[in-house]
This record gives sequence, C-alpha cells and structure tokens, in this order.
Amino acid sequence: MPKKSTTSRATRRGSASGPIDAYLARIENVDARGTLTRLCAQLRDLLPTATETISYDMPAFRLPNGKVAAGFAFFGKNCGYYPHSGGVIPKLGSLLDGYKTTKGGITFPPDAPLPRKIVSALVRTRAAEIAEKERAPKTTKRTTARKPPPPAAAPKKPRVFAMSFASVYPLYVQKAEKKGRTQQEVDEVIAWLTGYRGKSFQRAIDDKVDLETFFGAAPRWNSKAGLITGVVCGVRVEAVADPLMQKIRYLDKLVDELASGKKMASILRQ
Repeated sequence: MPKKSTTSRATRRGSASGPIDAYLARIENVDARGTLTRLCAQLRDLLPTATETISYDMPAFRLPNGKVAAGFAFFGKNCGYYPHSGGVIPKLGSLLDGYKTTKGGITFPPDAPLPRKIVSALVRTRAAEIAEKERAPKTTKRTTARKPPPPAAAPKKPRVFAMSFASVYPLYVQKAEKKGRTQQEVDEVIAWLTGYRGKSFQRAIDDKVDLETFFGAAPRWNSKAGLITGVVCGVRVEAVADPLMQKIRYLDKLVDELASGKKMASILRQ
C-alpha cells in the first residue's frame, strides 16, 4: 500500500512556518495555490482545535482525539478534498452533483474553489461520524473466577489484512494521479491482477470488504503475477512468505510502477 508519512506540528494563525503553509508555498500553479489557501483558511475556521499535519503526503487536520477530519492536495492538474473516510462523501448526495467523486475524495479544478457550504457539510459530516464512533459503547471487563490459562493464541494477523479495500483504493489513485497517471489506469492494473472489474469491482468497494476477503475472493488471479519482482515499501515482493501479504505487495508494486512512469504494456507483463 502507499506509504503513510506523517509529520505533526501545531500551526499558529498568521505563521508561515507550519507544515501546511510550507506545502502551499511549494505549489507553483497560481490558481491551485490560491484555491487551496482559501480552503485551508476555511478548515482552520471550521476546525479550530485541530492540529495541522502532513498525512499520506497531503495536508491534513487532526482532531485532539487523533482522528483526521479533513485533508486536501494538488495533484498535477486537479485539486482534491479528502475526508479520510469512505462514508462521508456518499452521505452528501446531490450536494456534490457536478463534481468528480470517489468514496474517498472529491476532485475539482484549480480555478473553481469548493463552495463554503460544501466544505462545511463535509466537515460536519466527518465530525458527526467521528463523534458517533466515540459514543459507541465499549466493552468492559468483568471480574470472574480465576481459570486455568488458555492455550497459546494463534499468531495475530497483520493489521493490514483487516483494512477495507475501499479505504486503500483512493490512496492508490492519489499516488498515480500525483505522477500524471489516471484512475482508469489504476483500475486496469487492479483488473489485470485480480479480475475485479465493473460491477464486481464496485461491489467490493461498496461492501467495504477487507483486504483478506478482496484478494481471497478475487474473480481471476493472473497467472503472470509471479513475474512481478522488485522492492516496494522496503520489501522484495518475490521474497514475501505469507501468500496474502505477497498479493497485497504485488498490487503495491504495480501501482508503484504506474506512478514511476512505466509503460502499461510493461506493467501488465506483455
């Protein structure tokens, strides 16, 4: 999966030394810099207690409870808004008519800022989602009679196996678009490796299946997957011992090749 890089630092109002201000200053496109500066000001107003940070190479606003409530970025030709949740954008419905959306983000032109009412709705919806999860009842331990120690538990599965594909997919797309590639090319790579396309692909996103289910139930695993070699996320993919982890790293590697500018024919091992 795309590597998550995080730098946290509180930014004072009027200071140009914070991580988000530094990100904005590096944007050469004048329209994009102006649009995202305006968006940043709106988010600072709507999220006064948030810490400004960089997450997944993008500006983000992290709440005191550690949850990210909003993020944005400029990738090549478009600006993007990312609520860091797959459940926010579908709830806004017709309010986002006319915008290009995925479950994880909204794309808009550099010279057409998001209206404040949309930004406000995105922030409110994400904040409500976070608050609802915070209110969910937590299980408490009950005191019971001492029992013999249970048998040794089986090794825990890596946390990445339980992540939903819907939460990872936007990161693949963002990584590719940042380097001038397209969402359609990402979809083509995924279809080549797993057989997911069309309705089956959308269903996997809508159902928020975890990565273990996504790869385990792949309609058609490509027999040429073994030809994928090299290093991604510091790991040599052909040397990964766990079969499921290796499949995840195969897809990571293909998206990495796409973002690095490799020709599609070569990526698809033709």
